[in-house]
Amino acid sequence: MAKMSLQLSDGLDELRGRFEGYAKGQVLSSADARIYVKILRILHVMARNLEKEVSRDRWNSLARAERDASELAILAELSRPGTNVTAFPAMSRPFSDGQGGAA
Repeated sequence: MAKMSLQLSDGLDELRGRFEGYAKGQVLSSADARIYVKILRILHVMARNLEKEVSRDRWNSLARAERDASELAILAELSRPGTNVTAFPAMSRPFSDGQGGAA
């Protein structure tokens, strides 16, 4: 697993710090507003990427658990006495030399 970046939380904290002056009565200039919009856009992209990564990891984890449970259920049914479930027999595969004809 890759190391978790702290850029998103650090960026949000820095943005919070920049707004403290405005909470005390400082006036927000249009130039500052444009800068904050750009910063928020960057932080939004970072947050969305993090959400996608977490969602993908959760989805894959659930899929692995479901696959493992299915495999265990099939193995249990195969080993049950009197079952009509059977494994396909192993088949030899024809050899191909990649030249388009069977050897």
